[in-house]
Amino acid sequence: ITLDVDGWEGGMNWNLMIRNHQYYRLITSMFLHADIGHLVGNMFCLALYGGRLEKIIGHVRFILCYFVTGLFAGLVSALIHLADGDIVISIGASGAIFGIAGTLIVMLVADPDNRKGGNILNAIACYMIPFYALRQEGGLRTLLRTTAIVILIENIIYAADGSSGVDNYAHMGGLLSGLVFALVLCISWYRQDNRRVNA
Repeated sequence: ITLDVDGWEGGMNWNLMIRNHQYYRLITSMFLHADIGHLVGNMFCLALYGGRLEKIIGHVRFILCYFVTGLFAGLVSALIHLADGDIVISIGASGAIFGIAGTLIVMLVADPDNRKGGNILNAIACYMIPFYALRQEGGLRTLLRTTAIVILIENIIYAADGSSGVDNYAHMGGLLSGLVFALVLCISWYRQDNRRVNA
């Protein structure tokens, strides 16, 4: 979320980051939220997407994904606001959450054989058709994931007008870095599998 105020210590502000060398803002901004609704909405999406992704890639890679994509989201936001000359303060975990969502999308698509991420057709059906989701094992959790996806889509649409206070630059930076993070993981796993086969 973007704010037109100066009172947020630790929020992402390119002006303060560059002029005062306050690079810590790239990290602290991921943990600050504007209000309880902002925090709860982000934690809801993080729990749903993050839980699924953590099972696929493991604890350490998941934490790395959160920080790498969150940092990249903050950096993209700062650079674009710098280029536009906008002085805003960005806060919230949503850049990293979009990164987690991007990584999860690639993992589900890249692993259709149910080796790590689950069957992609079943996952898509559960995400897109709520009644189908309720009939599956763990249907309520899947329905909550579907709700989280709708919230993310609405967030993107809502942010498109540019006056909503949503930092769409951070969201897109997070999503793109999540896709790249997942591709790097997939290439790494592919090489490990080839080494095992050739050993």
